[in-house]
Amino acid sequence: MLILEGRMEENTKKELESLELSTKYCRNDKLKYVTDKNNEFLLEEMNEFMENHVYSYVQHLVYDKALTQQEASVFMGKCYKYLEDLYKAIQEKERK
Repeated sequence: MLILEGRMEENTKKELESLELSTKYCRNDKLKYVTDKNNEFLLEEMNEFMENHVYSYVQHLVYDKALTQQEASVFMGKCYKYLEDLYKAIQEKERK
């Protein structure tokens, strides 16, 4: 789990942990459907989830000054690693 240091309030940390966990669950769900071809839709769906749910919520936290832009960037980088994991799993499966 991601824990950011600094001035962040406890409820903001909990919200970010929840968002990260949701992202992880999304990735795990998509991994169940990876086949040896035509997996682009899985990446598109997860990217859409990231943009519509995670990114928009994080930007709301920045707007409300509950999170700095730097903290938001670090957090989004960690979350996008789950999308990268899915991409790598798809590449590996399609190579076989």
